Amino acid sequence: MSMFARSLSHYEIGVSSASKQVVECVLQVRNHASETISFGWRNALAQQLIELQSRNSEPGWDGYDALPITKQTMMAGISFLMKLPDCVSIPDLVPETTGEVEFFWEKDDGKQFSISIGVSSLVFAGIIGSKKFHGEMKLLTAELPENIEQPLLDYFIIL
Repeated sequence: MSMFARSLSHYEIGVSSASKQVVECVLQVRNHASETISFGWRNALAQQLIELQSRNSEPGWDGYDALPITKQTMMAGISFLMKLPDCVSIPDLVPETTGEVEFFWEKDDGKQFSISIGVSSLVFAGIIGSKKFHGEMKLLTAELPENIEQPLLDYFIIL
């Protein structure tokens, strides 16, 4: 039993279905209120990744020759998502015809940063003013690599 359910014991005197619905609503509100904002946006993006994978899981999902986005790629995307700094702005998620999922950040001043997640590697590219950079690496690290984290913290944080 969760700590929220234990704290509701004084509400649980009714036996009707309406009474049980009220208790359930109170539990949902308390659970929602206890979530941090950073967890909330991660949870929403994880749900988007699940939906994106579901919609694009068949070969040719784009009407041409797109590779399917697998559950393994979706899980790699969720793992990557959990490593993002709390203060980073929320990226757009884009399915790629290569079977990867792109995390894409863009600012009004033309700054862009893209990270494509595959099953075991990621490819990144950025444009910051006249500076362009890119690279590829394995997804084996427990933390976000510095060459990914630093541009996010320098240019794509929530103000």
